[in-house]
Amino acid sequence: MIFGLNTGWSMDANGNINFPGSVLNTVQQIKSTGAGWIRLSVGGGWNKYADWVTQAADNTTRLHQMDQVVSAANSAGLKILGLLDGGTVTCCNQAQWSANSVEAGGGNGDNPFIDLMGQAFSMLSQHYAGQIDAWEVWNEPNAWTTSYGVGGTFIYPSNFAWLLKRIKDNQHDKAPLISGGIFAFQDSNGLHSGNDYLMATVSFGQGIWGGSLPFDYVGQHLYMPITAYQQAIDQMAAVTGLPLWITEWGWQTPPASYTQQATWLGAANNLFFRSGVAAAFWFKLQDDSTMHYGLYDINNVPKPARPTYSEGVFMDTAIQLRWNSYFLQLQRLFPTANVQLARTDTGMYNAWSNAMLNGKQLGPATSYEYPITDWSGNPGVAQDFGSCRVEWYSSTNNHAYGPYGQIW
Repeated sequence: MIFGLNTGWSMDANGNINFPGSVLNTVQQIKSTGAGWIRLSVGGGWNKYADWVTQAADNTTRLHQMDQVVSAANSAGLKILGLLDGGTVTCCNQAQWSANSVEAGGGNGDNPFIDLMGQAFSMLSQHYAGQIDAWEVWNEPNAWTTSYGVGGTFIYPSNFAWLLKRIKDNQHDKAPLISGGIFAFQDSNGLHSGNDYLMATVSFGQGIWGGSLPFDYVGQHLYMPITAYQQAIDQMAAVTGLPLWITEWGWQTPPASYTQQATWLGAANNLFFRSGVAAAFWFKLQDDSTMHYGLYDINNVPKPARPTYSEGVFMDTAIQLRWNSYFLQLQRLFPTANVQLARTDTGMYNAWSNAMLNGKQLGPATSYEYPITDWSGNPGVAQDFGSCRVEWYSSTNNHAYGPYGQIW
């Protein structure tokens, strides 16, 4: 699983990149947590300097500033999730984002703002090819504040479907695309996983996408009690069948205590592992004057959540290393079998890591890997973990067994 962090702005309202809490000034601290990724808005503050298309005279300066931020993250060994949002093309307000919508405007969902976003991304995806590792399209497209469709970062599903298409059509790199972090929450009316918004987007998009989804993963933001996480994830994953990127999640202190925040963080990490979540970006690195979600408080003192976050990273790394070790052993024992290292985004890996997390294989090995054969005489390799024996075979149809029966 990808572990990432959200931090401060890439740029402030004046186009500066060097200020307290900025991305530039926190990449090393993020790296120290063990996180492998950082999520940052490609555009920055909400002013003319962030506009890649309509403010051409400012583009060279702005791009140079963003280059420094991207370079700092790359140099620290961090991969980047680039967020495309209202700060990417700042010519427009919410009325222009949602102009010509099917839902409120009686149109077809396309509009000039969406076209400008496509033009901007065409340039950005070429310029940052190999430097920005994934792109997220919009931040909380279903989040309104005043009334449905008004306030927040809301954009109607028909407009969002066109935006996703325009981004895909203008992509020049091979980085994965994530459909914007859809806001999931729980209130007095129950759970709102965001699946209804995604279903509306997909339903409308079927007529303009040409039979395939214009994104590789589904983004979701989880702001709710830990007890609702599983249901929210399951509901969202069921819409498209694609893996989820949880690009924001967390709890504030207060109302949560420091101990509660850390406990819930650990529980959520295990849930993400078991549910096959592809990526999780904690919100956020450090508290500020208005939000207290940080792994560090406003004085930069680590909270108990800080080591808990790193424990999750360590667990993920340990599981992947053990996964790799089996395949390396198979390659050594069966050099002519062309055994390939299985990817960690497969159902086979999810089943195996799930068993690890549930204690079926967790813990130190009590034997070295040793060669075996199945009932048909096919060669394989096994390793014992206490009373559990895991068996691998060099055929394409691998299975593993333990004292709890077949694992997959």
